[in-house]
Amino acid sequence: MKKVFLLFVFSLWLSVLTASAYEFELDGLYYNINGYKTVEVTWGLQYYRGNVSIPSFVSYQGEKYEVTAIGASAFVFCDELTGVDIPASVTEIGASAFNHCSNLISVDIPSSVTHIGSFAFSFCSRLGSIMIPYSQQPLIIDDFAFQGCDGLTGVVCLAETPPVIMSHTFDQRHYKTASLKVPGNCVDTYRAAENWSQFATITVFVTSYYNVDHW
Repeated sequence: MKKVFLLFVFSLWLSVLTASAYEFELDGLYYNINGYKTVEVTWGLQYYRGNVSIPSFVSYQGEKYEVTAIGASAFVFCDELTGVDIPASVTEIGASAFNHCSNLISVDIPSSVTHIGSFAFSFCSRLGSIMIPYSQQPLIIDDFAFQGCDGLTGVVCLAETPPVIMSHTFDQRHYKTASLKVPGNCVDTYRAAENWSQFATITVFVTSYYNVDHW
């Protein structure tokens, strides 16, 4: 009886959230207005599937909006999502944005992003590689952003100044077994940087290969 009641409460909670989860839908993507002529991608009535391409701008009711964020839990539990193209207009990837996207294989984070929230990519079990770009703005990646990414074997960071990560941004096994590749003159910088220094293997990436498919 208790289990049935909890399921009922959860279903009611989910239906309330779904009813108010987004302000408008366009070309299969759901959006909330989050500022003056800016929007964030959010979740809606349907799970996202396949490869999703997020536009830099959208039009709604005669107004043009810039897509500046991927909202909290926007793609959560989208286990049929295989890829996502994130435009350079996005500056924030919210907490749990891609949590439990179990078929997401790789992700390229644009240089415009300055904040990645907690649990943003947690439990993306097939996520094998991550590329963190060079950016003139400081990038902060919160705790548990990549927790439970069991398939993660490599991180490429193009930034000469190490982004700010927390002690639990990555799992302890990532620090032990995943390869961290950084610019050639920055290996010692990363070895001395707080939390990045936990990576057992820090090497130089091949300059001409910026794609995470090349190791």
